[in-house]
Amino acid sequence: MNTLFLHLAALAALCTCGVHLFIGGPVAVGPLFQGKPLPAASKWLNYLCWHIASITLAALALGYEWIALTGTGQELAWFLTLLAASLSALSTAVAVKGRFSPLRLPSTYLLALIASLGALALTI
Repeated sequence: MNTLFLHLAALAALCTCGVHLFIGGPVAVGPLFQGKPLPAASKWLNYLCWHIASITLAALALGYEWIALTGTGQELAWFLTLLAASLSALSTAVAVKGRFSPLRLPSTYLLALIASLGALALTI
């Protein structure tokens, strides 16, 4: 495995987590609790999903960095890479279903970047 690309994948995941929390939070979570009332279950399920995404992004960063530092965990690297690629594909599918460009969702291209760096780490 290529340690440089593992570190870069970890950094990309950490930056994505930061974008998610500090830029996306006010845009995505704020409206859940302001404006039009939503059913309680819908509002709190969306809030839960927001935090699941936060934890997942942090886990991607920690996982890639742990692999880079220890030199072990090729199976974990494959899992993290496939997870990031799958989430990027899901982001694309949600945008298409919503009838807007997948590029309007930063998750589409940021997760694709993480997956690409992970794939490079595994193949170079």
